[in-house]
Amino acid sequence: MILFDLANWRKKLRNPSVPFVVTVLVILLLIVVGAVGPFVYRRGVEGYTAVRRLDRREFQEPPETWIRPWLITKIELMRDAEQVHQWYPTDFVHEACSEDWIGVLPHQKYRTAIRSACTDLRRIQTEYASSCTPDACRVPDEARAELNEVERRLNKAYEGAFTPVASNEEG
Repeated sequence: MILFDLANWRKKLRNPSVPFVVTVLVILLLIVVGAVGPFVYRRGVEGYTAVRRLDRREFQEPPETWIRPWLITKIELMRDAEQVHQWYPTDFVHEACSEDWIGVLPHQKYRTAIRSACTDLRRIQTEYASSCTPDACRVPDEARAELNEVERRLNKAYEGAFTPVASNEEG
């Protein structure tokens, strides 16, 4: 019995069938993956580990540094909205408005102001939703005034919580 028929092999190479081509390609792919895969996998795991290490809570900015600017950016988007996605920049329940972030804020007054702002923004968003349709988004003046008031209260709470109190002593 002949295990390797040279004539039959040449015939298959001259006019290969689809299963033969697929088999050869799969074998070549497995050789390449087997040769290069461990290096790529090792680098990927090292990179993922580095990213996860940097994502740990102790490497993140404290929430009091980014929550107010994030909310003000969303307020500005809503105030100047011309399209539906600008009126709904977020749902004001999750992300910065989640209790996970609000609960770790250092000052009670600031925490209350952020929680109140999130509630007010959610209310404004739903109350004036009818004025922002896929065809046109016309933000009413009342909504703009309410958004301005929320922004003013946020800024006032921030200044009250993080501005150092002036001393009466003169040096």
